[in-house]
Amino acid sequence: MRLTTKSQVASIEIMDKVINNLYLDGLLDHKKYNGLITVNDEQAKATIKGLIDFSTSKVAMDVNADVSYLNMNYFTNKPGNQIVSGQVDGKMSMSSINDLTLDVNANNLHFATATQKYDIPNAKLRTFVEAGGRVIDVDAPGAATGKISGKYNLADLLGMVENGVGKILVGPRRENYTVDRILR
Repeated sequence: MRLTTKSQVASIEIMDKVINNLYLDGLLDHKKYNGLITVNDEQAKATIKGLIDFSTSKVAMDVNADVSYLNMNYFTNKPGNQIVSGQVDGKMSMSSINDLTLDVNANNLHFATATQKYDIPNAKLRTFVEAGGRVIDVDAPGAATGKISGKYNLADLLGMVENGVGKILVGPRRENYTVDRILR
């Protein structure tokens, strides 16, 4: 089925999470959407342009997004808020946060928890699986440059970041880090 649309969607479920108030202007073609999406939900506010493929259990995207508000904890079932905003351009795929793969460039990135706030002018972030382990490769000049590799769940890593992001992201010098251990 091919459908060209300019429409308002009351809600959609993605990865067992409900997102409300979406506005579409694009083409839906065999479970692939190419166009503009404006999201105005309590947990996510963004304007997204590009291709989103819903044809498999793993949602894949090649998008340019202007994210004004994204509560990461909503998608990881963690208490509290971890708010991210900024411009993101790149490719990502996932069926859950734990199998996320991405290759993105981010600009004017803002990260906030209840007690910490950080601004990162630009960053390149990649996550992928290599030799049976998860790899996160970060290049955020002036904030963090390094690689985290090992066997861990990304959902667990988000909690670790919330508890210690200051040790990773800010300071007078760049941090280089490598983690290679099993986290449970």
